[in-house]
Parts: sequence; structure tokens; C-alpha cells
Amino acid sequence: MKRFVLCAAVLLTSFGSFAQAQEMPAAYKQVLDTLGKTGDYKDSVLKVNIPRNDLSITVANVKTPTPFGFGGWVAMTKGTGGMDVMMGDLVLTQDEVNPVMSALLDNGLEATALTTISSGTSRACSTCTCMVTAAPQNWRER
Repeated sequence: MKRFVLCAAVLLTSFGSFAQAQEMPAAYKQVLDTLGKTGDYKDSVLKVNIPRNDLSITVANVKTPTPFGFGGWVAMTKGTGGMDVMMGDLVLTQDEVNPVMSALLDNGLEATALTTISSGTSRACSTCTCMVTAAPQNWRER
């Protein structure tokens, strides 16, 4: 989760300087480097999966793979009217919710939903949906 917050900081300082061409913008490459991940860039949208392979979750005594709702993602694109958009879902343990939510809010990201996944699971988790929309010149100010 610290990498996500660091990724947000990189975006806040460099998001507005990317090109419109289908080649991946330099700011997006910085995001991938910061996260230590690869991403899928097409139709001017970068999507990065953030699986929680460190979590072992069972539902009704059956081990549940990460793609069954225990993986996060972040996507970013150029919005309309000169606005840039970043949004995603983070899968958090109960101990991670407060520090991650505080880091998101402190860095100008909106937490639009927090959903707890606990019914019948071996470990309670939450999914935090976050979003930020800003004019490119405002990214550096956040």
C-alpha cells in the first residue's frame, strides 16, 4: 500500500505532462516503475492490477484465489475539459484501512467507497474505491 501512495505522489508531480499519442506516456512509465508492476495501456488508459497475493482468504472453508474479489487495480487517463482522472480499488486488511485512508486523503485522493468483505471469510478485508480528478496544473499543488 505504501507503493500506491508513492505512485499517487508521482502522479501529483508529473501527470499533466504526458502526450496524447498511443505510445505510453512517460508519467505512466514512472507510475509503473514506482509500483514495480507492469500495466496494460490501450485506448489512452493505463490499468495496473494490484493483486493481494500476500493474503490467504478462505470462504466457507474453501481457499479463494485473488481474482475472486481480493485483488486491487488502479487506472488513469486524460479526462475531458482539461481534467486528468485516476481511480481504482485497493484491497485492505482491517489494520491497513485507517493508515491507507489517511494517506489517500492527505494526498488529495477521494475515497468514494469503503466496503467490508467479511461474511463467511477467514479474514475480514475491505475494498477502498478511490478517485481523483484535477486539472493538470493542480496535480503539483496537491
